[in-house]
Amino acid sequence: MNLQSKAFTCGPVIDHLEELTEQQKIFWQKLFGDDSSATSIQRTDFDPISFQTFLPNIWMGDLIIDQDGTLRDVKVRLEGTRLVKVFGERTNQNIITDDSNDRFLIIVNKMYEIKAPIYTWSDYVDKDKEHLNSTSIVVPMCKGGNVVNMAIGYTEFMYKTSKSSIIF
Repeated sequence: MNLQSKAFTCGPVIDHLEELTEQQKIFWQKLFGDDSSATSIQRTDFDPISFQTFLPNIWMGDLIIDQDGTLRDVKVRLEGTRLVKVFGERTNQNIITDDSNDRFLIIVNKMYEIKAPIYTWSDYVDKDKEHLNSTSIVVPMCKGGNVVNMAIGYTEFMYKTSKSSIIF
């Protein structure tokens, strides 16, 4: 789906807590509880069984970092069914291979730069001229140490047509 953004917000979750959806608040609580200094999580601390209701909206990926420490790509390891419906199947694929994912590149670069969870909100128009809002939390993860080398994201979408609104 080729989406054209009309508006885009990207910043630390801690600065956008009041803007989180109810489900994002629950997701955040499950990850960090009341920890206001939330930064990254260990991969071993994320148990998919505990997040079962969120899995259709979750993606997880390996960060591909070059020798200079620059984030070059993200290889998707897990992608929920609701995300696949919007973006297509990307499991085991690198997704920042060109400029077509520039918003995603901005989001993961910001997360990698500040080593803290990122909140995003985007307003799009899709190919069928339906209105689509997308909001995400992207969290840095560490696997095998304290270096951020993975990310996990939780994304919600809202479609609006002239007759109805559908949230998923």
